[in-house]
Amino acid sequence: MSVVFISNLPNKGYSTEKIHDLAKPFGSLKDIVILSSHKKAYVEINKKSADSMVKFYTSFPISMDGNQLSISMAPEDVDIKNEEALFITLIQESNPEANIDEIYDRFVHFGNVPEDGLQCVLCVGHQFGKVDRYVFISNKNKVILQLESPESALSMYNFLKQYPQSIGDYVLTCTLSPKMDSEVSIFLFV
Repeated sequence: MSVVFISNLPNKGYSTEKIHDLAKPFGSLKDIVILSSHKKAYVEINKKSADSMVKFYTSFPISMDGNQLSISMAPEDVDIKNEEALFITLIQESNPEANIDEIYDRFVHFGNVPEDGLQCVLCVGHQFGKVDRYVFISNKNKVILQLESPESALSMYNFLKQYPQSIGDYVLTCTLSPKMDSEVSIFLFV
């Protein structure tokens, strides 16, 4: 399998179905991840189909809601099932100097976020300090926040575990980075 990277998506006016329709003529898709907060998407498709798709849209650029899309092959090591790794890639794009090894303890993951729930999640995050960065994975109903400190992230996590938050009919789920879960468990039970 290969991953095709689509960027310069419009602010609105696209859906998972529209992204799917871009790839459909070239073969069946395995998965799609839409980073709506950054106007980007990843499409997992077999290698031959991915090559054909990229060549076609390079020769015949396509626009969506007035934005000309950029469609290219993602690096081979991209795993679209690992949302946190995609977030790290975004962080490195915006700040190549970022010390990635030292920020996992500032990540808080939210699940079951409604399509229009990003601002509410950001408001919750701001109650625990500054939100340095975030990503909204709209088609997976997930948000990852990077808070200003590990203490803020742990405080937020502990609070939301005790007092779950809702947005409309959606009860948010909350976890820390998978890289931190075992460390937090040790810290909480020692």
